[in-house]
Amino acid sequence: RAELEAAHLPYLVISVDLGNHASWDLSLVDTFHKLYKLVQEGLIDFIIGGPPCSTWSRMRFLPNGPRPVRTRHSPWGRMGLSQTEQARVNEANVLMLHTIALCEALTRRGGAHVIEHPADPEVAPYPSVWDTDEMRDMERRCQARRCLLHQCALGGPCMKPTCLSHSLPSMPELGPQCPGVSAR
Repeated sequence: RAELEAAHLPYLVISVDLGNHASWDLSLVDTFHKLYKLVQEGLIDFIIGGPPCSTWSRMRFLPNGPRPVRTRHSPWGRMGLSQTEQARVNEANVLMLHTIALCEALTRRGGAHVIEHPADPEVAPYPSVWDTDEMRDMERRCQARRCLLHQCALGGPCMKPTCLSHSLPSMPELGPQCPGVSAR
């Protein structure tokens, strides 16, 4: 941002989030199509996406936690979900796939992307978007890389290992790590 201002280049930051307005629902085909068209027309240069992680969360495997709705071997949703659980998984899947598609389209057009999601625990039964063919294939096609970091090092209340998939040449593989001073 400071570099753009110093170069006297105009910029516009748009937060596509239901928290801002109902028309920013990225799960809707019309919203996705409008954004995809803007990417194709070269009107978007950078995307930072953080699709919801609640249905992917390791907390679902804790005693007294919400029931797991995904597993490592069924990352897009396990069998036997209730209607409500299936609806949440379907919505999260659409949001993840729309984010991946927008980021790939933008990066292949010369823009840049960052996708944020919890780091891969790399063990069953825990699901991870980072362990899906869809994410790995997009990263391969875009020559995207990953950066691992801990959110506590950035002011978060706990460690929370996080992964960023990105197309930025200057981002390191290892971001800020927990300084070990958190009470949690």
